[in-house]
Amino acid sequence: MPVRRCLHGGVRRPGTDARPAPTGPAGRADGHRGRTDALRAAMAEAERALHDSEVELPTAYFAWIRALQNLSPATLDDDRQVQDWLDLFEFSPQPQGPGVRAQLDLQVPEGRLAAYRAIDVPCLVIGFADDVLLPPHLGREVADAIPGAAYQEIKGCGHYGYLERPDEVNRVLLDFFRDGPTIV
Repeated sequence: MPVRRCLHGGVRRPGTDARPAPTGPAGRADGHRGRTDALRAAMAEAERALHDSEVELPTAYFAWIRALQNLSPATLDDDRQVQDWLDLFEFSPQPQGPGVRAQLDLQVPEGRLAAYRAIDVPCLVIGFADDVLLPPHLGREVADAIPGAAYQEIKGCGHYGYLERPDEVNRVLLDFFRDGPTIV
């Protein structure tokens, strides 16, 4: 699937092949980073420690944490919207098996920016202005590393920007696929 490949930077995993992964005529790298900064590294370490401690957080507390990590202040300040999100998060708690632990080890990527310079297809990197998990400055670094990549930051949304501002996200994607990497 071309888009999924580009979400992973359009570059194969180390040790498999140094060539860029096939991505088709265009791709996007949304919510992606080429390195981990100090805050995201601390968060990943804290999440691994929590998982390894086998402490089970109350569902309501975990829902609140997910809201703070994934939603924009605009959504958090809207009582109706935030209550809907909290209800959803409580209704769908995160699993805590060995697969989750393996995913936690993948949260701190090694420096990938140099590898992204080998990507040679048009790319759009989307950043969400209020994203605390994958902040826009790290997405901008990815766009700057990919030759000719376009970068678009969408205001008023956090990590779940697709769900908070779906019309704006879809507009940006459709513009990119129609016009190519002209968005800056």
